[in-house]
Amino acid sequence: MTSPFQRCLCLPLLLVGAASAMAASIEKQSPFLPPNHGVVIAKPPAPAPAPNGILARELELRGIIQIGGTFQFSLFSKKEKMGYWIAENESANGISIRDFDAGDQSVTVTKNGRTERLSLVSANERPLPIKNTGPVVSRGSSGQPAAPPPASLPALLQNQTKSTPTPGNVVRRRVILPKK
Repeated sequence: MTSPFQRCLCLPLLLVGAASAMAASIEKQSPFLPPNHGVVIAKPPAPAPAPNGILARELELRGIIQIGGTFQFSLFSKKEKMGYWIAENESANGISIRDFDAGDQSVTVTKNGRTERLSLVSANERPLPIKNTGPVVSRGSSGQPAAPPPASLPALLQNQTKSTPTPGNVVRRRVILPKK
């Protein structure tokens, strides 16, 4: 025999089990869910990226823009530290661009007889490094470094940094007395 207390504990468990079984059957018959809902489809592994060629180490595709139906591409030459905007099927500075693929955002680039496929570089969240070039030294008319200007504080701060009052400088303090 079971006690009334044990029966009270079993009832909620039975209701929860029945509700979950009913929810599973409703989910299978729901007209609001897309076809094949809950079916896991195995995705093929992504292909390994192609190794960087000589042009990919020298050039970066940094931007793509379409103006008046013509695509233009921003290429940056790491060797020359210069950027170029080149339209599709045109060339500049010995670099020619053709065969733009909007799907993977890549173009075929030819330079010095070498042809490679370059993809648009992706942005990262790393901040740019700041190079410390040291102090700036100004040169005088003789070519020698000019003497730095004397360090001084503004007049308002000069008075506040002095520890003892001078005859013309009165230190004022406000005293707040407790109320009785």
